[in-house]
Amino acid sequence: MKTKKIKSVLITGGLGFIGLNLSQFFIQKGIEVFVLDSKNENSGYNEFHLLTLKKKGLTIIEGTIGNIHKHREILKNVDSVVDLAGLIGHLDSMKNPLADIENNTVEHIRFLENIKGFKISKIVYTSTRQVYGKQEKMPVDENATVKPLDFNGINKYSTESYYSIYSKHLNFDVVILRLSNIYGEGMHIRDKRLSFLGWFMNRIITNNPIEIFGDGLNVRDLLYVGDLVNTIYNSLVMDVSGIFNVGSDKTFTLKRIAEILVDLNPKSSIIYVPFPDVLKNIDIGSFIIDNSKAKNLLEHREIVSIEEGLKKTYEYFQKYKGYYL
Repeated sequence: MKTKKIKSVLITGGLGFIGLNLSQFFIQKGIEVFVLDSKNENSGYNEFHLLTLKKKGLTIIEGTIGNIHKHREILKNVDSVVDLAGLIGHLDSMKNPLADIENNTVEHIRFLENIKGFKISKIVYTSTRQVYGKQEKMPVDENATVKPLDFNGINKYSTESYYSIYSKHLNFDVVILRLSNIYGEGMHIRDKRLSFLGWFMNRIITNNPIEIFGDGLNVRDLLYVGDLVNTIYNSLVMDVSGIFNVGSDKTFTLKRIAEILVDLNPKSSIIYVPFPDVLKNIDIGSFIIDNSKAKNLLEHREIVSIEEGLKKTYEYFQKYKGYYL
Protein backbone atom coordinates (compact mmCIF):
# COMPACT_ATOMS: atom_id res chain seq x y z
CA MET A 1 0.00 0.00 0.00
CA LYS A 2 1.30 3.42 -0.98
CA THR A 3 2.01 5.69 1.98
CA LYS A 4 2.92 9.33 2.41
CA LYS A 5 4.81 11.20 5.09
CA ILE A 6 2.91 13.72 7.18
CA LYS A 7 4.78 16.58 8.78
CA SER A 8 2.05 18.23 10.82
CA VAL A 9 -1.45 17.41 12.00
CA LEU A 10 -4.32 19.33 13.54
CA ILE A 11 -6.39 17.40 16.05
CA THR A 12 -9.76 19.01 16.69
CA GLY A 13 -11.31 18.09 20.02
CA GLY A 14 -7.80 17.06 20.95
CA LEU A 15 -8.13 17.51 24.72
CA GLY A 16 -10.61 14.69 25.09
CA PHE A 17 -10.00 10.99 25.61
CA ILE A 18 -8.93 9.91 22.13
CA GLY A 19 -7.18 13.22 21.51
CA LEU A 20 -4.93 12.74 24.53
CA ASN A 21 -3.74 9.35 23.32
CA LEU A 22 -3.50 10.35 19.67
CA SER A 23 -1.48 13.50 20.39
CA GLN A 24 1.08 11.56 22.39
CA PHE A 25 1.30 8.94 19.66
CA PHE A 26 1.95 11.55 16.95
CA ILE A 27 4.57 13.31 19.07
CA GLN A 28 6.44 10.00 19.42
CA LYS A 29 6.32 9.73 15.62
CA GLY A 30 8.05 13.12 15.31
CA ILE A 31 4.98 14.81 13.81
CA GLU A 32 4.24 18.44 14.69
CA VAL A 33 0.92 18.48 16.54
CA PHE A 34 -1.62 21.28 16.83
CA VAL A 35 -4.61 20.79 19.12
CA LEU A 36 -7.81 22.83 18.76
CA ASP A 37 -10.34 22.39 21.56
CA SER A 38 -13.28 24.39 22.89
CA LYS A 39 -12.82 22.98 26.42
CA ASN A 40 -16.38 21.69 26.56
CA GLU A 41 -16.60 19.18 29.42
CA ASN A 42 -19.87 17.84 27.99
CA SER A 43 -17.86 16.37 25.13
CA GLY A 44 -15.07 14.80 27.18
CA TYR A 45 -12.62 17.68 27.76
CA ASN A 46 -10.44 17.18 30.81
CA GLU A 47 -8.13 19.79 32.37
CA PHE A 48 -5.61 17.06 33.20
CA HIS A 49 -5.22 16.34 29.49
CA LEU A 50 -4.43 20.01 28.89
CA LEU A 51 -1.72 19.98 31.57
CA THR A 52 -0.31 16.67 30.28
CA LEU A 53 -0.06 17.80 26.66
CA LYS A 54 1.34 21.23 27.54
CA LYS A 55 4.35 19.43 28.98
CA LYS A 56 4.88 17.75 25.60
CA GLY A 57 5.45 21.10 23.89
CA LEU A 58 2.73 20.88 21.26
CA THR A 59 0.63 23.88 20.20
CA ILE A 60 -2.76 24.11 21.96
CA ILE A 61 -5.40 26.51 20.65
CA GLU A 62 -8.59 27.22 22.58
CA GLY A 63 -11.59 27.68 20.32
CA THR A 64 -14.37 26.01 18.38
CA ILE A 65 -13.69 24.33 15.06
CA GLY A 66 -16.14 26.66 13.34
CA ASN A 67 -13.79 29.55 14.08
CA ILE A 68 -10.68 27.94 12.63
CA HIS A 69 -10.22 30.93 10.30
CA LYS A 70 -9.18 33.00 13.34
CA HIS A 71 -6.09 30.78 13.66
CA ARG A 72 -5.17 30.71 9.99
CA GLU A 73 -1.66 32.07 10.54
CA ILE A 74 -0.85 29.36 13.07
CA LEU A 75 -2.40 26.54 11.06
CA LYS A 76 -1.77 27.63 7.48
CA ASN A 77 0.86 24.94 6.86
CA VAL A 78 -0.91 22.01 8.51
CA ASP A 79 -1.21 19.19 5.98
CA SER A 80 -3.55 16.77 7.81
CA VAL A 81 -6.51 16.88 10.20
CA VAL A 82 -8.06 14.38 12.59
CA ASP A 83 -11.51 15.67 13.49
CA LEU A 84 -12.54 14.34 16.91
CA ALA A 85 -14.66 17.35 17.86
CA GLY A 86 -18.29 17.02 18.88
CA LEU A 87 -20.71 15.71 21.46
CA ILE A 88 -21.01 11.96 21.98
CA GLY A 89 -23.82 11.58 24.53
CA HIS A 90 -26.72 9.70 22.95
CA LEU A 91 -29.22 10.40 25.72
CA ASP A 92 -27.96 14.00 25.90
CA SER A 93 -28.80 14.39 22.21
CA MET A 94 -32.39 13.36 22.87
CA LYS A 95 -32.69 15.87 25.71
CA ASN A 96 -31.14 18.72 23.73
CA PRO A 97 -31.24 18.05 19.98
CA LEU A 98 -30.40 21.65 19.07
CA ALA A 99 -27.13 21.55 21.01
CA ASP A 100 -26.28 18.26 19.36
CA ILE A 101 -26.88 19.42 15.80
CA GLU A 102 -24.99 22.66 16.49
CA ASN A 103 -21.91 20.83 17.80
CA ASN A 104 -22.00 17.72 15.62
CA THR A 105 -23.08 19.15 12.27
CA VAL A 106 -23.29 22.95 12.02
CA GLU A 107 -19.85 23.57 13.54
CA HIS A 108 -18.31 21.08 11.12
CA ILE A 109 -19.92 22.82 8.16
CA ARG A 110 -18.42 26.10 9.38
CA PHE A 111 -15.07 24.33 9.71
CA LEU A 112 -15.28 23.00 6.15
CA GLU A 113 -16.27 26.41 4.81
CA ASN A 114 -13.37 28.04 6.62
CA ILE A 115 -10.55 25.69 5.54
CA LYS A 116 -10.72 26.91 1.95
CA GLY A 117 -7.22 28.09 1.14
CA PHE A 118 -5.55 25.86 3.76
CA LYS A 119 -2.99 23.29 2.58
CA ILE A 120 -4.89 20.32 4.02
CA SER A 121 -4.66 17.19 1.85
CA LYS A 122 -6.22 14.58 4.17
CA ILE A 123 -8.88 14.60 6.90
CA VAL A 124 -9.93 11.74 9.15
CA TYR A 125 -13.40 12.25 10.60
CA THR A 126 -14.46 10.07 13.55
CA SER A 127 -18.07 9.00 13.37
CA THR A 128 -19.88 6.27 15.32
CA ARG A 129 -21.37 2.82 14.80
CA GLN A 130 -24.51 4.35 16.30
CA VAL A 131 -25.43 5.52 12.79
CA TYR A 132 -26.47 1.92 12.03
CA GLY A 133 -29.07 1.72 14.81
CA LYS A 134 -30.55 -1.73 15.38
CA GLN A 135 -29.51 -4.34 12.85
CA GLU A 136 -30.88 -7.84 12.33
CA LYS A 137 -27.99 -9.16 10.23
CA MET A 138 -24.64 -9.44 12.04
CA PRO A 139 -21.81 -8.62 11.73
CA VAL A 140 -22.63 -5.17 10.38
CA ASP A 141 -20.55 -3.95 7.44
CA GLU A 142 -20.35 -0.53 5.79
CA ASN A 143 -23.09 -1.44 3.28
CA ALA A 144 -25.73 -1.91 5.98
CA THR A 145 -28.73 0.40 5.94
CA VAL A 146 -28.15 3.48 8.09
CA LYS A 147 -31.04 3.94 10.54
CA PRO A 148 -29.94 5.77 13.70
CA LEU A 149 -32.12 5.66 16.80
CA ASP A 150 -31.07 8.97 18.32
CA PHE A 151 -30.27 12.53 17.24
CA ASN A 152 -26.55 12.03 17.85
CA GLY A 153 -26.49 9.24 15.26
CA ILE A 154 -28.50 11.34 12.80
CA ASN A 155 -26.18 14.33 13.15
CA LYS A 156 -22.98 12.28 12.92
CA TYR A 157 -24.28 10.65 9.74
CA SER A 158 -25.21 14.06 8.30
CA THR A 159 -21.68 15.28 8.93
CA GLU A 160 -20.25 12.20 7.21
CA SER A 161 -22.23 13.26 4.12
CA TYR A 162 -21.01 16.85 4.31
CA TYR A 163 -17.43 15.63 4.53
CA SER A 164 -17.90 13.41 1.50
CA ILE A 165 -19.26 16.26 -0.61
CA TYR A 166 -16.80 18.93 0.59
CA SER A 167 -13.85 16.61 -0.06
CA LYS A 168 -14.70 16.65 -3.75
CA HIS A 169 -15.15 20.43 -3.91
CA LEU A 170 -12.15 21.35 -1.75
CA ASN A 171 -9.89 18.64 -3.17
CA PHE A 172 -8.87 16.77 -0.05
CA ASP A 173 -9.10 13.05 0.76
CA VAL A 174 -11.39 12.03 3.61
CA VAL A 175 -11.47 8.87 5.68
CA ILE A 176 -14.57 8.40 7.85
CA LEU A 177 -14.14 6.01 10.77
CA ARG A 178 -17.26 4.60 12.39
CA LEU A 179 -15.93 3.79 15.85
CA SER A 180 -17.31 1.09 18.11
CA ASN A 181 -16.83 1.17 21.90
CA ILE A 182 -13.36 2.64 22.30
CA TYR A 183 -11.91 2.49 25.81
CA GLY A 184 -8.65 3.17 27.60
CA GLU A 185 -6.60 5.65 29.60
CA GLY A 186 -8.22 9.07 29.81
CA MET A 187 -11.79 8.04 28.96
CA HIS A 188 -14.68 9.90 30.60
CA ILE A 189 -15.63 8.11 33.85
CA ARG A 190 -17.16 10.92 35.90
CA ASP A 191 -20.73 9.91 35.09
CA LYS A 192 -22.69 7.54 32.87
CA ARG A 193 -23.51 10.08 30.13
CA LEU A 194 -20.86 9.23 27.54
CA SER A 195 -20.34 5.46 27.67
CA PHE A 196 -21.44 2.40 29.59
CA LEU A 197 -17.84 1.25 30.02
CA GLY A 198 -16.72 4.58 31.46
CA TRP A 199 -19.38 4.20 34.14
CA PHE A 200 -18.42 0.55 34.75
CA MET A 201 -14.85 1.78 35.31
CA ASN A 202 -16.08 4.47 37.69
CA ARG A 203 -17.85 1.84 39.76
CA ILE A 204 -14.81 -0.37 40.28
CA ILE A 205 -12.48 2.58 40.86
CA THR A 206 -14.78 3.76 43.68
CA ASN A 207 -15.48 0.25 45.08
CA ASN A 208 -19.13 0.43 44.07
CA PRO A 209 -21.26 -2.26 42.39
CA ILE A 210 -21.63 -2.30 38.61
CA GLU A 211 -25.28 -2.00 37.61
CA ILE A 212 -26.29 -4.06 34.59
CA PHE A 213 -29.60 -3.36 32.89
CA GLY A 214 -31.63 -6.49 32.23
CA ASP A 215 -29.85 -9.84 32.02
CA GLY A 216 -26.53 -8.46 30.70
CA LEU A 217 -26.49 -10.84 27.73
CA ASN A 218 -26.37 -8.15 25.02
CA VAL A 219 -22.98 -8.27 23.31
CA ARG A 220 -20.51 -5.51 22.49
CA ASP A 221 -17.06 -5.31 20.96
CA LEU A 222 -14.45 -3.21 22.79
CA LEU A 223 -11.35 -1.70 21.16
CA TYR A 224 -8.43 -0.42 23.19
CA VAL A 225 -7.49 3.17 22.36
CA GLY A 226 -3.86 2.26 21.66
CA ASP A 227 -5.01 0.05 18.78
CA LEU A 228 -7.31 2.79 17.52
CA VAL A 229 -4.57 5.42 17.28
CA ASN A 230 -2.52 3.10 15.08
CA THR A 231 -5.46 2.80 12.72
CA ILE A 232 -6.03 6.57 12.70
CA TYR A 233 -2.37 7.05 11.82
CA ASN A 234 -2.68 4.53 8.99
CA SER A 235 -5.78 6.36 7.78
CA LEU A 236 -3.68 9.51 7.36
CA VAL A 237 -0.58 8.05 5.74
CA MET A 238 -2.15 5.44 3.45
CA ASP A 239 -3.47 6.34 0.02
CA VAL A 240 -7.08 5.47 0.82
CA SER A 241 -10.39 7.24 1.37
CA GLY A 242 -13.96 6.27 2.21
CA ILE A 243 -15.94 4.91 5.15
CA PHE A 244 -14.56 2.25 7.48
CA ASN A 245 -15.87 0.43 10.55
CA VAL A 246 -13.30 0.34 13.34
CA GLY A 247 -13.82 -1.89 16.36
CA SER A 248 -12.97 -5.37 17.58
CA ASP A 249 -13.62 -8.76 16.01
CA LYS A 250 -14.15 -10.19 19.49
CA THR A 251 -17.47 -9.71 21.27
CA PHE A 252 -18.37 -10.03 24.92
CA THR A 253 -21.61 -9.87 26.85
CA LEU A 254 -22.02 -6.91 29.17
CA LYS A 255 -22.08 -9.46 31.99
CA ARG A 256 -18.67 -10.84 30.99
CA ILE A 257 -17.17 -7.35 30.67
CA ALA A 258 -18.38 -6.56 34.19
CA GLU A 259 -16.93 -9.84 35.48
CA ILE A 260 -13.50 -9.00 34.06
CA LEU A 261 -13.62 -5.62 35.80
CA VAL A 262 -14.73 -7.07 39.15
CA ASP A 263 -11.83 -9.52 38.95
CA LEU A 264 -9.56 -6.45 38.92
CA ASN A 265 -11.21 -5.12 42.07
CA PRO A 266 -13.09 -7.71 44.15
CA LYS A 267 -14.36 -4.88 46.40
CA SER A 268 -16.79 -4.15 43.59
CA SER A 269 -19.64 -6.45 42.53
CA ILE A 270 -22.38 -6.86 39.92
CA ILE A 271 -26.08 -6.16 40.44
CA TYR A 272 -28.89 -6.49 37.93
CA VAL A 273 -31.54 -3.79 37.60
CA PRO A 274 -34.53 -3.21 35.28
CA PHE A 275 -33.82 -1.43 32.00
CA PRO A 276 -34.67 2.30 32.41
CA ASP A 277 -37.59 3.41 30.23
CA VAL A 278 -35.66 6.50 29.12
CA LEU A 279 -33.04 4.31 27.43
CA LYS A 280 -35.22 1.60 25.89
CA ASN A 281 -36.04 3.50 22.72
CA ILE A 282 -32.43 4.35 21.88
CA ASP A 283 -30.72 1.14 22.95
CA ILE A 284 -29.45 -0.86 19.96
CA GLY A 285 -29.32 -4.21 21.74
CA SER A 286 -26.56 -6.59 20.69
CA PHE A 287 -24.18 -5.31 18.05
CA ILE A 288 -21.34 -6.99 16.16
CA ILE A 289 -19.30 -4.89 13.76
CA ASP A 290 -17.51 -6.07 10.62
CA ASN A 291 -13.95 -4.71 10.49
CA SER A 292 -12.91 -6.50 7.30
CA LYS A 293 -12.57 -3.39 5.16
CA ALA A 294 -10.40 -1.58 7.73
CA LYS A 295 -8.26 -4.67 8.22
CA ASN A 296 -7.68 -5.00 4.48
CA LEU A 297 -7.14 -1.34 3.53
CA LEU A 298 -6.01 0.37 6.77
CA GLU A 299 -4.14 -2.55 8.33
CA HIS A 300 -6.42 -2.21 11.33
CA ARG A 301 -5.25 -4.64 14.01
CA GLU A 302 -6.37 -5.50 17.52
CA ILE A 303 -3.19 -6.14 19.45
CA VAL A 304 -4.31 -5.52 23.05
CA SER A 305 -6.73 -8.10 24.49
CA ILE A 306 -9.73 -6.96 26.51
CA GLU A 307 -8.20 -8.38 29.68
CA GLU A 308 -4.92 -6.54 29.16
CA GLY A 309 -6.60 -3.33 28.01
CA LEU A 310 -9.01 -3.16 30.94
CA LYS A 311 -6.16 -3.87 33.36
CA LYS A 312 -4.04 -1.05 31.88
CA THR A 313 -7.04 1.29 32.00
CA TYR A 314 -7.86 0.36 35.60
CA GLU A 315 -4.26 0.93 36.71
CA TYR A 316 -4.22 4.34 35.00
CA PHE A 317 -7.34 5.49 36.80
CA GLN A 318 -6.13 4.13 40.11
CA LYS A 319 -3.13 6.41 39.72
CA TYR A 320 -4.91 9.49 38.34
CA LYS A 321 -8.49 9.11 39.54
CA GLY A 322 -8.44 12.46 41.34
CA TYR A 323 -8.44 14.17 37.94
CA TYR A 324 -11.37 12.17 36.57
CA LEU A 325 -13.92 11.55 39.33
